[in-house]
Amino acid sequence: MKKKIFWAIALIVLLTLGGGLYLSIGRKKISGVQTQTDGSAAVQELVENFGDRLKDVSLLAPKDLVDQEIEADYGSLVTPDLLKEWKADPSRAPGRLTSSPWPEKIEIQNLQAIDESSYRVGGLVDEISSQEKTAGGAGQQYPVSLKVERMGGRWLISSFQGYSPLPAGGALEYLNIRYGFSFSLPESWKGYSIVTGTWEGDAASEQGDTPVEHGPLISIRHPAWTKDRPRQDIPIMVFTLAQWDSLLRDKFHVGAAPINPSRLGVNADYVFALPARYNFAFPTGFEEVEKILEGNPLRPLPSGRPVSQKGKLLLCGGIPDGSVENLTETTRLFVNLPKDVYPDKDHNLSFKTVTGDARANWISNAGSYGEAFEASPDCWSYYYEFDGKGEVDLSAKNSDYKIRFMVK
Repeated sequence: MKKKIFWAIALIVLLTLGGGLYLSIGRKKISGVQTQTDGSAAVQELVENFGDRLKDVSLLAPKDLVDQEIEADYGSLVTPDLLKEWKADPSRAPGRLTSSPWPEKIEIQNLQAIDESSYRVGGLVDEISSQEKTAGGAGQQYPVSLKVERMGGRWLISSFQGYSPLPAGGALEYLNIRYGFSFSLPESWKGYSIVTGTWEGDAASEQGDTPVEHGPLISIRHPAWTKDRPRQDIPIMVFTLAQWDSLLRDKFHVGAAPINPSRLGVNADYVFALPARYNFAFPTGFEEVEKILEGNPLRPLPSGRPVSQKGKLLLCGGIPDGSVENLTETTRLFVNLPKDVYPDKDHNLSFKTVTGDARANWISNAGSYGEAFEASPDCWSYYYEFDGKGEVDLSAKNSDYKIRFMVK
C-alpha cells in the first residue's frame, strides 16, 4: 500500500514538472535563446522569434522612434555591434516599410553549422497583406541570410543580409545561401530533394587525363524520382571564378564532351553552370527540365559586393594579371578583356618586345579585331600569334594590367 502511495505521488510530481517543462519550452522567448545541448534547435527558435518581430519595427517612423523599436524588439536577439549598426543607420535594419504588406515570419530553408559556436541560416521572409491574413494564402517572399553566434551562453544574430524579392510566378524556390543563388521551380516539383556531389576536371598529359580540379555539383531532384524509375535531375555545377577562367582557357576539361558547361549565372565569387550533355540519355522528364531552364530560373543572390575588375577578367577567360605565359613559336591564343573595364576596343592592347625578336601578330581568321570567336556581350576577344624567340610584354590601356610571354 505504501509503495502504491509512493508511486502515485511520484507520478503527480513528474506530471507537474513535465507540464512546467512543456510550458517553458512552448513560451515565446524574450531574450537570446539559450541552450546546453542542441545548438541547431536553439538557433532555429531564435531566428523564428526574430522573424515574428519584423513587423513590429516601422522603418518609416521618425528616427528616435525607430531607434526605440529596434532596441525593444531586436536588442535581446542580436549582438551589441549589430544593434549599434542598425541604430546608427536604420535603413540597414530589417523591418516594416509599408502598412501593407508587412513581414510576417521567416521560413528557414537551411541551417548550417560553421563551428561549435556559430551557424549560417538561410530563409525566406513571408510578406502578407490583410487579404492573406484574412483569407489565407501566400504573399511575396524575399531571401535572407543570417549568421548566429553563441556569446556569453546565449545565441545571438551577428549579421543579417536581406535580398530583393523573388520573382513572381515561381511556385517554389530553392534557396542556396552557401553559394548565393536561388532557383525557381514549378508547383509540380513540390517535395523536391537535393543531391550533392562533385564535378571533376581533367587536364591532358602524356600519361592521359589527370584530375586537376574539382567542385560542388548540386542536383535538384523531382519528387517522383525513384531508383526503379529515375527522372531527369537539374544539375548545377559551382565553379570559383579562377576555375571558370581556367576552363575557358582550356587548362582543364569537364566530361567527355568537347563542349564546356553552359553558364547559368554568376555572383562575386562563383559561376553556376549546366553540364554539357546533361540529358544525353533522355530520361523521363527531360523535356520538362528543358522548359524550366528556358525560363532562366537561376538567380544569383546579391551579396552587396559587385564582381571585381579581376573577377570580370576571369569571367571572360582572360589571362590573369601578372601572369607569365610560356609559349612555343607560332602559338596562337585569344586575349580576352571585359568591355566595361576596357571600353576602347581598337586601342586596348599594347605589345612590347623585351628580349630577342619575339613578337605578337594579330590574326584575322578568328574574327574581326576585338570580335574574335570568344567574344561575348560582355567581353572583347583578340586573336594573336607569337613568333620569334624571346620575351614579349602585353599591357592594357589606362591600367596596370601586364602579362609576360616567354616564347621559345
